[in-house]
Amino acid sequence: FRTPAAVGGKTFEFDLAEALKKGPVVLYFFPKAFTKGCTIEANAFAEATPRFAALGATVVGMLISEQI
Repeated sequence: FRTPAAVGGKTFEFDLAEALKKGPVVLYFFPKAFTKGCTIEANAFAEATPRFAALGATVVGMLISEQI
């Protein structure tokens, strides 16, 4: 799949097939940004990112849109 994305305020088109060419991808999904539960989840993945990277994996958080 492809979807609009942003890192550090810079937007781009995320393409899962392209990301998978570089190695495994860990996707995590969250329903709403900047809520207590979602912030805890995002922080846990951020803290674990170096461990995933050591295994060659990229971590990607996906906001679940209510407009689906």
